[in-house]
Amino acid sequence: MDTTLYEAAYPSQLDRAVLYYSSNGNKYIDSTGSSYGASYAVSDKVGVALNLEDDEITFYKNNSTQGTFSITNREYTPLAGEEWSVNGGIIANFGQSDFEYTPPTGFKALKTSNLDTPTIADPSAHFQTTLYTGNGSTQSITNGGNSDLQPDLIWIKGRGQAYDHALYDAVRGATKELKSNATDAEATISDGVTAFASDGFALGDRIGANADTEPFVAWQWKESATAGFDIVTDTGTGSAHTISHSLGVTPEFIMRKDRTATSDPGWIVWHKDLGGANYYLNLHDTGAGDTSVNYWNNTLPTSSVFSVGSSNGTNQNTKTFVTYLFSSVPGFSSFGSYTGNGNADGAFVYTGFSPSFIMYKVTSTTDSWEMYDTTRQTFNVYGTQLKANLNNAETDDTRIDILSNGFKARSTNTAVNAAQSYIFAAFAQHPFGGDGVAPATAR
Repeated sequence: MDTTLYEAAYPSQLDRAVLYYSSNGNKYIDSTGSSYGASYAVSDKVGVALNLEDDEITFYKNNSTQGTFSITNREYTPLAGEEWSVNGGIIANFGQSDFEYTPPTGFKALKTSNLDTPTIADPSAHFQTTLYTGNGSTQSITNGGNSDLQPDLIWIKGRGQAYDHALYDAVRGATKELKSNATDAEATISDGVTAFASDGFALGDRIGANADTEPFVAWQWKESATAGFDIVTDTGTGSAHTISHSLGVTPEFIMRKDRTATSDPGWIVWHKDLGGANYYLNLHDTGAGDTSVNYWNNTLPTSSVFSVGSSNGTNQNTKTFVTYLFSSVPGFSSFGSYTGNGNADGAFVYTGFSPSFIMYKVTSTTDSWEMYDTTRQTFNVYGTQLKANLNNAETDDTRIDILSNGFKARSTNTAVNAAQSYIFAAFAQHPFGGDGVAPATAR
C-alpha cells in the first residue's frame, strides 16, 4: 500500500492524539473507533489532507475522499495502517517521488520544493566551522563549503588542550584578540590571526591558535544584514544612550564586551527570551539570568538601535566596546528558548533547519555555555563539546541529537535538560525549502 501525504504539520495546540484511518474502514481517535469510510488493501493509496486554517483533516482512498472531520483544539499525528493478519508493509511518499494523484484544491504536497525559498539557500556563504591542525609556524586556513566565505568574526578554540578561546573580528582588525572565557581586555596579538582573507584567514605561530600538531576549530561568521549579523564598535559615555546598528530588524541576541577593562564585569549578553529588557547573562561565567545591574537601560532594542545604561559593563566613560548583534533568519539562524524536562528522552527544540552549530545556556540556574557543531562530530548522539566560558579541552559528554529541523536533548544534565529554562543560538547546515535546495536529513 502506498501512502500519499498531501500536507501535514502540527498545530500549536495543547493536547496530542493519533488519527488513524484503518484498513477496515474505521477511523480512530486515540483508541476510540467509529465508522468512517471504505476499507483498503494492498496496492491502494491513502492520502491525507490536513487543513490547519479550519482544523480539519480528510483521508482519501485512491483519490476519493472518505470524509472530512474536525480536529479542533488538539495536536494530531495522522496515520494510515493495516489490520491484516498476514505480514504487510506501507510505502510512505513524503515528496521523494512524484505523487500519483494531484493534491486537492488549496493543498500542496509536503516536499521541499513547495516550501518557501529560504533567504539564504547556502548557509556556508555566511557561516562555517573549519577544522585545522596547528603547525607552530605560519599558515593560511582556507574554508570549505559550497561558497567562499571571507569571515568578519573568527572564534578559535584549541580542541586538545586548555587553550583560551580567541575571538577576532574585521571591525577591530586582525591581531586584536578577546577571550570568551575571561574578562581580559583586548590584547594585540601579532602572532594570532594576522589577516582576514577572501576565503579564510592567516595565522602566526601563537600557541593558542596554531600550536604544532594541535587540533583547532574556527567558527566563522560573515557580517551582513542578510545573514542577521552586525558588529558595532563605540566608546562609552557613562550616561544612558542608544547605539545604532545595521541589522534592519530587532536584534535577538547581543554580546557586548568592554575592550579596555581588565576585570569584571566582562562579557554582557542579552537574549530576547531571557525575560525582559534588563535581563543579562555573562558569557564568561556560569551565572543564571540576572537583573541586578541596569546594563541595557531597561529598554528593548529596536530595528535601528540598542540601549545601554550608565553601568560600567556596557557603558563606562571613555572605554571602547565591541558588540556582536544577531537576529534570526528563517532557514539559517535561530535564537530561542526551551524548557527542560529532566528526562533522558529530553526536550525537542525546533529551529526550522538542520543545525551545524548550537550554543545553549541554562538561565534559571547556574551552569556552562555548551557548544556543539556538526564538523567536529558527524553523528548522533553528539558529545564532542566545548564550553564558551571555560578554556577546557574538548570533552565527550553526550547531550543532544541534531535533527533535520532542530535538536533534541538526550541527557538529564543541568547544563542542557533539567527542569529549568534555557536559551540557545543555532546556525544552519541545511535550510528547508526552495527548488534545488537539498532537504536536510534527520539522523
